[in-house]
Amino acid sequence: MAEISKWQVGDYREITHSFTAEDVDDFARLSGDINPLHMDDEFARKSLAGGRVVHGMLGATFVSTLIGMHIPGPGALWNRFSVQWNKMIRIGDKLSIRATVREVLPSSDSLLLDVKASREGDDIFAGTAQVMLMTSEGLPGGEPLIAGGTTATASGEAVTATTSGEAVTATTSGEAVTATTSGEAVSATSSGEAVTATTSSDTVSATASNKEEICLITGASGAIGSSIATTLAHADYNVCLWGRNEERLQKLASEIPSACLRTAAFDLENDKDLEFHIGELARRYTIKSIIHCAAAPLRPIQAESISNAAELKRHWQLSVGLFSQLCSSLHGNMMAGTSLIALSTQAVMGAPPSQYSAYVSAKMALEGYIKSIALDWGPTGIRANLVAPSMLNTPYVQDLSPRLKMVEAAKNPMRRLCEVDDVAAAILYLVSEQSSFVNGTTIPLTGGMSML
Repeated sequence: MAEISKWQVGDYREITHSFTAEDVDDFARLSGDINPLHMDDEFARKSLAGGRVVHGMLGATFVSTLIGMHIPGPGALWNRFSVQWNKMIRIGDKLSIRATVREVLPSSDSLLLDVKASREGDDIFAGTAQVMLMTSEGLPGGEPLIAGGTTATASGEAVTATTSGEAVTATTSGEAVTATTSGEAVSATSSGEAVTATTSSDTVSATASNKEEICLITGASGAIGSSIATTLAHADYNVCLWGRNEERLQKLASEIPSACLRTAAFDLENDKDLEFHIGELARRYTIKSIIHCAAAPLRPIQAESISNAAELKRHWQLSVGLFSQLCSSLHGNMMAGTSLIALSTQAVMGAPPSQYSAYVSAKMALEGYIKSIALDWGPTGIRANLVAPSMLNTPYVQDLSPRLKMVEAAKNPMRRLCEVDDVAAAILYLVSEQSSFVNGTTIPLTGGMSML
């Protein structure tokens, strides 16, 4: 029995297809869309498109292939589909089209899917689909194919995959579609052409994710990171704590035992250790959020000083380089709803403080990176934002004079310094669904200083 309840959030199926001129011609004949942008080389070349464009809905038809053949499979139809196009499909492009379970709706035998098509890492289109299983009987033994590290192709070539220790195959030549699953055949018709599915040990695939969701917090052994971890834990989010001080991390973990799934005390500037711990996360978890609080020590250095170059390099590596590495390496473990957050500073909003060019320039570069990934990954439901507090009452600024702190507090209408709990509350908001439309921005925590 193929049951909707067998599917889990994070399960996915993926196929690939290489688009040919013949595909475009066939689709034009079938649909009647003979727009010269699709059909006429010379016309398209002289247009703003700069060349022939594959029909967008031709690309979207492979979402139908995913739904009807793989997720949830034969017997399924979609009830609703929305799509946003980010880039044009060109003849010769090879796209990977993936559907991932966002929500399981047993009461209506339906799945809500996140759909994404990409070309060598570039997002071509993204959308959502709600699909319903129209019959309680699917493929014999038709449980969802749950396996690790598999792919499927639909380009006239054989498709390989692994599932629960068994291999499944499928071919799609634009006419007949064949697959195998348990030695028995299932057939259906689509657009008047035969679509057959069988299952033995031949070859469709996918990878399902049953991984727990976590919020990774860097700099968790510091005052800000600790407050964020505690706040998220009390809001029922699971956390992974990274920091330099093992004693503080273990103490924090003991205070939130049910929420803390993992701790790692290591030097974030050690590339070998960093790669190891990133790999452990990638193997074990789905990333709900990355909250980047780690930073180099704050030291006043004149910009003309020779030592400022090394200071700048360290700040840039810990602020921008590390965050970029985390986001890139763990991108495959993210989902629609993942929230990427970095800690910035009020100093980037106006005239920066003297002798802190390394610190301020790194934070400004971090803002540029956040805005870039907010734009690039937003269509897939991944958000990226910053929180920019004014001077915080933490050990990080312990070397600053009390008088300077008093002057700083007097600058804002609230007449106090920012507290770690202020930052934690803003982070909680950005992690939560309440901020689902907040993307590519900086939340200032300045007590009103930024408006003066």
